[in-house]
Amino acid sequence: MNKGQLTAAVNEIIQDRKTSELAVNAVLAVIRNTLASGENIGIPKFGSFKVVNKPAREARNPSTGEQIHVPAKQVVKFHMGSDLEAAVNGRKA
Repeated sequence: MNKGQLTAAVNEIIQDRKTSELAVNAVLAVIRNTLASGENIGIPKFGSFKVVNKPAREARNPSTGEQIHVPAKQVVKFHMGSDLEAAVNGRKA
């Protein structure tokens, strides 16, 4: 599902295309801004987004075998909540 399909799915519930677009954009902006500020997000029974620091490391280019430096960075990890995990695995929550 892409952003347009998500907006269409929300529109089926809200029944107002403009409000649906505003709602989807607002939720995504809040998630993006919260994670960018280094805070984590937890939505009970759905899941949690966590910012994790990945340290710098040395790696190897697989085609040349040359050693390269991979700089440190931050990544976002998602951990499923109980209800989402049950739904994905076809079980009742």
